[in-house]
Amino acid sequence: MAVNSLSASGKHKFKDEDIGRTWIPNEILLPEFYDATLGKPFRQYYRGLFLDAVNRHEPAVLKSLKVEVWEKYRQLRVEKQHQALLVLLRNWADTIAERFNLRDRWIVEFAEVTLNLWSGSPKWFDVVGWPSTSRGWGYSVSYSDDEIQAEMPAAKWEFLDERWDVFENRFSSEVRQFLWEYRKRITALALNKGYKKTPKKRSRDGRHPLVAFDWLALYHVQRKSAEQIAIKYDTQKTRIAGLRRNAVLEQVHWAASAIDLTLRKGKIRPPQSK
Repeated sequence: MAVNSLSASGKHKFKDEDIGRTWIPNEILLPEFYDATLGKPFRQYYRGLFLDAVNRHEPAVLKSLKVEVWEKYRQLRVEKQHQALLVLLRNWADTIAERFNLRDRWIVEFAEVTLNLWSGSPKWFDVVGWPSTSRGWGYSVSYSDDEIQAEMPAAKWEFLDERWDVFENRFSSEVRQFLWEYRKRITALALNKGYKKTPKKRSRDGRHPLVAFDWLALYHVQRKSAEQIAIKYDTQKTRIAGLRRNAVLEQVHWAASAIDLTLRKGKIRPPQSK
């Protein structure tokens, strides 16, 4: 399975003015369609984005995994490592649950995969952030190569009768028409087989559409209020605190649901629809 890093590896630096427009490299990997019968097909992908956001806003979480688990684990003799690792992970889980409200079992499972990667190659340990081992989707309905194959228009330039720019415009038009018809045919094929179009999250204010995971990290891990997050991210200075608070809460609840995160206890009410 291919392994991708969700985090910048030192070439990309985050600045205060980049808030709400953080670099999320794996977003372009989302497919055009997904198999809705598989439950939440992008859950693992979104979990990686959340942990990546946690590392930006609260780096102590990943640092504690390195210091309290990894450093102690690799100092042990090989025959003692397996049992000791279970204890170290259990203690670490108790710590992050108490300090950062990270109580869900999948976070420990994500940490186990991370430790395996660190064990397999020292390069992984140097990567800033959490590695993502899965984009988190698959399919259950198959299709044949014949169903998705198509022949491109044949190029024929009569160079004695036609200037290049005329040919180029004509052929480009043929290709565009071919691509339009091909996409229409494959879209119909996918929908007929039960696949659904991948939803695209959009924002109304120019922020990055997946900044919801940053908001969730601030809200859940750092215990910031929706009002505080709204002020921090409100680049337009609308001063409409109620509206901004509801927008933040709406995205926080969406992100938590997408990754099966149990939100912290407290005054956590989803925005009321009017």
